[in-house]
Amino acid sequence: MTHEEKVAVARIMSDIVKADGHLSVEQFRLATELEEQYHFTPEEMAQSRHITFGNAVLALKELTRHEKKEFIEKMKDLAFSDRIITADESRLLTALHLVLEKGINILSIPTAETRMHEMRMVYMESEYNETANQELSDPNTYRLIDGLCRLSGISFAYIPNMMADFAKLDKESVCNFLRYMSPTLSDEEAANIGRRMAEISSSEFYLKVMHPLMSKLQTPLTSFIAVNVGLSMTPYCSADGQITYFKEYLYLPIEGSVLKTVDDFLQTFKSFITVAYKPLESSDSYNFQFYKLFFDFLLTPPPVEPDFIFGGQEPKSGKYQIIFRFGDNEKRVFLAPKEYEALHEIFVKTFQSRTKGMAIGMDRTTLAPIISHIRQKITAELPEIALAERYKPERSGNKYTVNLDRKKVFVRKYKSLVEWEDVPF
Repeated sequence: MTHEEKVAVARIMSDIVKADGHLSVEQFRLATELEEQYHFTPEEMAQSRHITFGNAVLALKELTRHEKKEFIEKMKDLAFSDRIITADESRLLTALHLVLEKGINILSIPTAETRMHEMRMVYMESEYNETANQELSDPNTYRLIDGLCRLSGISFAYIPNMMADFAKLDKESVCNFLRYMSPTLSDEEAANIGRRMAEISSSEFYLKVMHPLMSKLQTPLTSFIAVNVGLSMTPYCSADGQITYFKEYLYLPIEGSVLKTVDDFLQTFKSFITVAYKPLESSDSYNFQFYKLFFDFLLTPPPVEPDFIFGGQEPKSGKYQIIFRFGDNEKRVFLAPKEYEALHEIFVKTFQSRTKGMAIGMDRTTLAPIISHIRQKITAELPEIALAERYKPERSGNKYTVNLDRKKVFVRKYKSLVEWEDVPF
């Protein structure tokens, strides 16, 4: 194992040991045996305190298939060394299994919370998914998914349904709820925010709440189930520095249907547990932290998705430019001629050819650095773009594509140095 992999293993082991809050002599004995098998140095043990569980798991993705299976079995034995595997331990084992054996992504997102409240699955989408929303809008399917989750001690959230429940509250209760979050709100302001909360869609919630956090870590999936599987501390002892908390989320792409995706996860989760878990009971209470996300969402201005313009050569400088138009404001990114040509060709092939993208062909070694430079320039010049990955070329199989709505793409035609027309692509 590499140094980084050993540090990651040490972190995962420590999280398994303390996952259920009970430390047994037998667990420490087995943990000590594993430390000797992996030949951890004191430095590796110390460094493991400064990475999150999620990042530790991702650091092991390059292990061989046999090494991954062997490590998961060792962690299962470690969790079972006190003769039980609780739901807290099963969350971590499930994450370990899905990331290492199924390629699911796990992200560590900073949080102000200092403890895990409950396990929650949330349907999310970066853009409207008609099939998934129709499935979740069916009362029978939704009740089945919700019931399966509750029997496993997990709550399932579908944003439109949550907001519909919230809208059923009388106006006075809504105003009281919102004023508790912000006492300075007037009745009119509280009523307006309450009305807007009742209309939030899954894609809006993702765009405002999750995208600013996720986009820095991965390209967003079109639709997925987010599952919080734990809370990481770095370091986990204040003697080593100031403690920071991270929520660990698994991101399950929708495979087949929402019901199948949820059920597959629950089967894996329950397969590790050896003690009965307490099913959730129906309740008329409202989770303060979860609804606070919606409240904060509505107090911030909506992000602007700019129009994308191929500007050609700037008349004065002769430099090739792509332009991002935010209403009346514009920001320019200058590209080398080959970069501009490659990007334009990718857009043409994406929108105007049957292949829906530009084939890499024999130019793979030439194209890769060009595409990388384009992405870096867009990121450096415009870090604040909402859904920034849609504006960048990316590789999909054996071709390069963009995931941008064609209606937002234009070509600038100059009539003079100071006059032009932006024509739809």
